[in-house]
Amino acid sequence: MTGALGQDSMSDKPEVLRESKARPVILRCFVEAVMRSRCLFLLVLLVLVGCQGQDRKADPGKKTAEDSPNAADAPSVRGKILIVGQWKDESLRAGFVGKGKDGKSYSNGCQHTFSSPGAGEWVKSETFLPQLTSLSNHATEGLGFKHVKMAPGDYVVYVRRGKVPAAWKKVTVKEGDQLTADLTIDPAKTGSVVVTLPDEEANAQLSLISSSLYLIPTEIDSSERWARDAFEADYVEVGNKTAARKGVPAGKYLALRGKSEAEVEVAAGKESAVTLVRKESKK
Repeated sequence: MTGALGQDSMSDKPEVLRESKARPVILRCFVEAVMRSRCLFLLVLLVLVGCQGQDRKADPGKKTAEDSPNAADAPSVRGKILIVGQWKDESLRAGFVGKGKDGKSYSNGCQHTFSSPGAGEWVKSETFLPQLTSLSNHATEGLGFKHVKMAPGDYVVYVRRGKVPAAWKKVTVKEGDQLTADLTIDPAKTGSVVVTLPDEEANAQLSLISSSLYLIPTEIDSSERWARDAFEADYVEVGNKTAARKGVPAGKYLALRGKSEAEVEVAAGKESAVTLVRKESKK
């Protein structure tokens, strides 16, 4: 079409008149075609983006192949997440951290705020394909997590509730394993902790990762830096000397932030306080 119009000559006026009358119709058809194609393109793009999204809602009563153990997913660890009592609008993160038999550190996790039991939401992380981690809220099965195609090794599988670690288990994953590790969150068995930082620690200019507070159970080797990913308890802003955390499961922890640390024991239904001691690196 553009080639034909480009051949117009001002010496042929009748032809120019005919062409000029036809152009509005041709242009209108062209514009309509382009608009239709653009709308179709945008529609296809939206569908593709929706399919790739990590946060999805499904029929809460429909079971899929993902709900059942599959030999092709091995090694894998899956489990239910039981929250004792009534709940709604819970922000949960399920993940794993650990070291493979090859000596490498591995981790993955995903997070979602679930509206109510059995609402049908699910989310997955494809960050480390082919390894996949998912978190779901099935109508009949309830909350659950799944880590598939893991590297054989020693791991901690965990769930974080709000800002604090809420439940965890150690697992050893071998080639071909399809393990189950259910996790229970019982609010009645939690307490709170108030952490006080030394002045130098509170005012230190740290990266966002380094400014995080960690509550690492004493049975976990805190010298393994990968363990910190499972037991992060949100970050502490520069200049803040205290950090309060609620919903911490009863038990003994190493409270750690930057170069400061101290042990603290949390009792159910009570508030514990601890002052961290700054430890400079040995030269």
